[in-house]
Order: sequence, then structure tokens, then C-alpha cells
Amino acid sequence: MPLRKKSILIVDDEESIRLATSQYLKFAGYRPLTAKNADEAMEIARREPVRLVLADVMMPGKSGYDLLRELRQDPATKHIPVVIVTALRGAADDETARISGAADVLVKPVEGKHLQAVVKQLLGSSMEEE
Repeated sequence: MPLRKKSILIVDDEESIRLATSQYLKFAGYRPLTAKNADEAMEIARREPVRLVLADVMMPGKSGYDLLRELRQDPATKHIPVVIVTALRGAADDETARISGAADVLVKPVEGKHLQAVVKQLLGSSMEEE
């Protein structure tokens, strides 16, 4: 069977963060997809074979936690691991992420090697059989 790159959905309202994270993941061998808000992310997650979501917490409209809840409620997306990405750091933030069902929490600015380690832990190799 042929191999294809695993898709990772980056959800952040800041274009510079979407671009930087996308470039890093592409360099690491993954297929980055991007969304600027939770609604756009849900559309992509329903139509693409997304293996992981990196969701910013603070976005206009729906938050990353709102997105996480929507993903969990949809049978088509409930299996996708979600990593919460936040500029806030504290025990309460970590607890909220865990209670909401997040696979992990990353603090902005996310260091590239740390991002790669978290993604690799959750997904393994960047390639999968079709």
C-alpha cells in the first residue's frame, strides 16, 4: 500500500502562527491544514482525514474549548486527538483542557522541537498507509 502524510489541522486566528506552525509541520513530514476559527475547523475536520488538531484557546467567536466540545460531539470527529495551544499557563488552564478531553496542552510560543515531540508521541510516524 502507498504511504501518505498524516494531516494535522492548525486552528488559530493569527495568520503568522498558522503559517509558522504549518511550515514546521510540513518540514517534519506532516500535511498541515489550517483554519482561522472553530467553524472553519469543523468543516475541514468533517471532510478531510485529520489525524490531530492543534487548537488555539482564545479566538474570536468560539474558543478552542468550544471547538474541542464540538469535535467530541460529532461521531465523525470524536476520535481526533486535540492539543490545546494557549498563551495562558496555569494549573486551572491545564485542568480545564484535561477535563474538556484535550490530549495535551502547549504554551505559546511553542518551541518547534517540543511541538514535534508532542505530535510524534500522539501520532507516531508522519506517514500512514492508505
